[in-house]
Amino acid sequence: PKLFWAQISVAIGVLVLLRELTTVLHGGLNDQLAAIVPGVVACLADKSSNSNLKIESLVLLRIVLSSHPE
Repeated sequence: PKLFWAQISVAIGVLVLLRELTTVLHGGLNDQLAAIVPGVVACLADKSSNSNLKIESLVLLRIVLSSHPE
């Protein structure tokens, strides 16, 4: 269980970092979106994910979609 929570903490940290990068770069992640979005969708689809992970995933998706209109 401790490893499970550590993995969730790392995943949340990665999502927060990606959110900050997206905000700072003002939509400069066009080349990386193909690699980022499937991971975020997997976090949302995972039944064992906790709500904090899902919330961070949704926040990142909202920021990515609003800053990458294409």
